[in-house]
Amino acid sequence: MKLIDLICACKGIQFETIGSLDVEIFGITSNTKKIAEGHLFVALRGAKVDGHDFITEAIEKGAVAILGQSGSKFQLSLDNSFSSCFIACKDPRGTYPKLCSVYYNKQPEMIAGITGTNGKSSVAEFTRQLWSFNSLSAASLGTLGLVTENFSEKTNLTTPDPAELFSLVKRLAESNITHLALEASSHGLDQHRLDYLDIGVAAFTNLSRDHLDYHKNMRDYLSAKTLLFSDLLRNNGTAVINADDANYSHIISSLNSSKISVIDYGTRAKTLRLLERRVELDRQIIDLEVFGKKRTVELNLVGSFQVSNALCALGIAMASGVDDDKGLECLEKLKGVRGRLELAGKKRNGASIYIDYAHTPDALKSALIALRNHTTGRLKLVFGCGGERDIGKREEMGTIASRFADEIIITDDNPRNEDPKAIRDQIMKFVSGATVIANRKEAIKNAVFNLGANDLLIIAGKGHEGEQQIGASSFPFDDAVVAKNIIENANNLDNKIE
Repeated sequence: MKLIDLICACKGIQFETIGSLDVEIFGITSNTKKIAEGHLFVALRGAKVDGHDFITEAIEKGAVAILGQSGSKFQLSLDNSFSSCFIACKDPRGTYPKLCSVYYNKQPEMIAGITGTNGKSSVAEFTRQLWSFNSLSAASLGTLGLVTENFSEKTNLTTPDPAELFSLVKRLAESNITHLALEASSHGLDQHRLDYLDIGVAAFTNLSRDHLDYHKNMRDYLSAKTLLFSDLLRNNGTAVINADDANYSHIISSLNSSKISVIDYGTRAKTLRLLERRVELDRQIIDLEVFGKKRTVELNLVGSFQVSNALCALGIAMASGVDDDKGLECLEKLKGVRGRLELAGKKRNGASIYIDYAHTPDALKSALIALRNHTTGRLKLVFGCGGERDIGKREEMGTIASRFADEIIITDDNPRNEDPKAIRDQIMKFVSGATVIANRKEAIKNAVFNLGANDLLIIAGKGHEGEQQIGASSFPFDDAVVAKNIIENANNLDNKIE
């Protein structure tokens, strides 16, 4: 595509240009590591680095044009010796997704965006499954990466950078994927990464403390989540909202058009109302009122919050054309999501070991309460807290662990560049009677080998993650893989003893 055509397609945005626009563009990026010959480089100012400082490097690597900030030092320093093209505007970050939407100009016919603190990954994947069960070509995108019926691939962020996102969305459309469920993170929404996606359904799961290292307070955090409904949802789209969340009314009031339909779900909902939940060993029986009709569904999932996630996915499926009866029937086929109350295995004495991504206070509390109903023994917990993240969570998670778990081992999560011992010490201030084992593998081993008959262990915090971040390095580490190996060794040892 010619640069001049790309710029002209961005109507309503005022540009200043230095140099010729009559050049061919072969890609767009804000990351100098991904620049190739003929790329347009977008210089963005971030919290830690300024993209304008990398313009020279971008040009050396083959960028033929630069989009940057109006009035930047780089723009003011330009003279006739500048041989590339520099395009300036007031809001490069907001313009970036517009450029990408024009350049990568194909999208699936139905895109559902899911936001909230907890449950996004499960809802996105459950939605993909429900669509697939109804013969729709579907994909999910988020923390678990890109998942389709036939393949999956890893992505770097819950909500990718605009160039990566729109390129991927176009690739899906060209592969005849017609339905996409994607996670809309608060960072992604606040940084305009999803702007100009054609979102037909927007879903809200819940809101609790997380990412306050970025948003600073809960008001700002909620405001970022709300953008999915106020700014990005089609005027004739559908909002799927958790009626049991305290922010339900706020989300409703943010809808930008009277033409938007609402499907709510939960115990207080009018549309998908949960009447009763009965817990069995590895499943739940739920009684629902769906558009006024009473129905009973068997879910092969554990945890009350998984019921909420399944109902949210059902709402999205119905909003996008899935028949009510077929959607309810397919709920019984749902399979759990990797690292979300994932059963890693059982010991020969009946003890169960679960892996969960719970890394927020609310998620940890929900996981502990959920699994308490699935054990007749003691409820044990292995967890830590991530470094370089909201430190206020450490007190809350320690308090919750003490209240809801019978035995606790504090270990390292992803300490990153923080002192791991300092993180553990901060948690321990609010936990009584816990054991500290810094090495995560040894902590899991200790917990598994000491499980009594019918006890239940939750290994929380990392879920599906395949690496542990210590300092500036990442090391292979998968809680589920580690736990399964330890369970096998424990069971083999029991066999020898017998």
